[in-house]
Amino acid sequence: MSGPLFLGVDLGSQSLKLFIIDENLEPITEANVSFDKDLPQYRTTGGFHIDGSKVTGPTVLWVEALERCFAQLAAQNAPLDRVVAISGSAQQHGSVFWKNGALQKLQTLDSGRTLTEQLGGCFSITESPVWMDSSTTRECLELESEMGGFQKVADITGSRAFERFTGNQIAKLLRDQPEKMAETERVALISSFLASILTGGYAPIDVSDGSGMNLLNIKSRTWDPTAVNITASKFEKGGYNLGSRLGEVVESFAAVGQVAPYFSERFGIPKTCSVIAFSGDNNNSLIGLKLMGSDIAVSMGTSDTIFASLQKATPRPVGHLFAHPVIEGNFMAMLCYANGSLTREKIRDQHVGADWGKFEKSLKSTQAGNNGNIGYYFLNREIIPQGGFGTHYFNGKNEKVSDFTPDQHIRAVVEGQFLSMRLHAAELGLEVGPKSRIFVTGGGSRSMGMLQVLSDVFGCPVMKDTKGAANAAAFGAALRACHGFKLLASGGTHNDSEKLYTQMVGESQSYETMATPNKRNHATYSDMLPRYATLEKLVMSQAKL
Repeated sequence: MSGPLFLGVDLGSQSLKLFIIDENLEPITEANVSFDKDLPQYRTTGGFHIDGSKVTGPTVLWVEALERCFAQLAAQNAPLDRVVAISGSAQQHGSVFWKNGALQKLQTLDSGRTLTEQLGGCFSITESPVWMDSSTTRECLELESEMGGFQKVADITGSRAFERFTGNQIAKLLRDQPEKMAETERVALISSFLASILTGGYAPIDVSDGSGMNLLNIKSRTWDPTAVNITASKFEKGGYNLGSRLGEVVESFAAVGQVAPYFSERFGIPKTCSVIAFSGDNNNSLIGLKLMGSDIAVSMGTSDTIFASLQKATPRPVGHLFAHPVIEGNFMAMLCYANGSLTREKIRDQHVGADWGKFEKSLKSTQAGNNGNIGYYFLNREIIPQGGFGTHYFNGKNEKVSDFTPDQHIRAVVEGQFLSMRLHAAELGLEVGPKSRIFVTGGGSRSMGMLQVLSDVFGCPVMKDTKGAANAAAFGAALRACHGFKLLASGGTHNDSEKLYTQMVGESQSYETMATPNKRNHATYSDMLPRYATLEKLVMSQAKL
């Protein structure tokens, strides 16, 4: 076989994956490293170190996982010599802090030694803050106050101040660990950190993933000087030049260099292989699911997310707006929930045991609407509604109760999560109607019972892409590598990006219908939605007492 291949790197919450496709967007091969299972020496749980509201990931773990994945592909005799472009995906909002002198290490990597040996000491902050972290409430309140309110922050950066957003994590580190931050020569997102290793130099942050930092102006697509200066002011000695440490911002489809000699010499990747800007996992999933028109996507993973493309940005206090990763001038709207698959798994384990078959059977044994019972399962501090915590159960009379039956719990956790999506998607401006389609991805999308509830709640069909749905972020990264390579090879401009993407997606539509809405069940959920909204407000008002 011959022909060019395209590689996507995907660093998720719990694993790192390499995914190779051909120019027809057909999957060729893949490799995967599980953080907890394959790298137990780092003692992570779900890929993280959790200390109350502080949640981090060991940066060097990601370095070792990247090398292990490439070694897996080489051991499989994967055709790495045909890879002409690489792009990548990484969990959003997480940050990496390169130590003074790290650039020289990147530029002089020795292919006879491992990446871990050479880069293990290159990080001033060795535990990277990740998206699960909720320890920066003080910094969020300060940013909103100093910028003129939460809506002003949202209008400029696309989101009000959120604890997990990178700028607020940087502000806390400047306050708590000023000596370490003074030793930092480059602040990276996890996505640009990976691209830096692949190129052997500091790769720029892309505009789409950069939109999830509370630092970037989503309309001018450049760093916002006010947000950057407020963040830098937390450095007690003053004079912290955060802008220079962040570096430039590039479009997500821009080429940021060629692969470093290390990867050519050690794994046989061509020296001319282009590296296209890396971006966030949700941003890549938007591309990997090949959404068109009024399509929306629901990712049922460690966190649950709902996202879609928008032509116009109207920031709201709830949810997020990011620069679109392929279409310049467009936006990506997203809601993100901290309580996704891990919460469903915990409820499953508590009530039916660690068996998804029993979970499915239990879900199907109860009726849509759960006899009026509604539950809120905030096992992790929730993002939407912001700050939600604990478990709260209500019967059909809106009376708080102490518990449900096991079957009622199973249905309540599923219905509650999807009702919340419908409620808050409308607030963000995502209109979902009968002509819409929901494309699903993530581990939870294997559950036919949950997909039926999702279809019934929104009143539209649920679809799954047959090529890349199970690996939407990795597939999206590989697709973006192909898109960026073709744009570069044709001499295309920014204006040609959308046209090329539309053409590529149109030629490779491949999906199947997983569920269609039951009209009676949809009516039940439509009647239930106002109750859900009222009880959510009650739960949140009590939380603030």
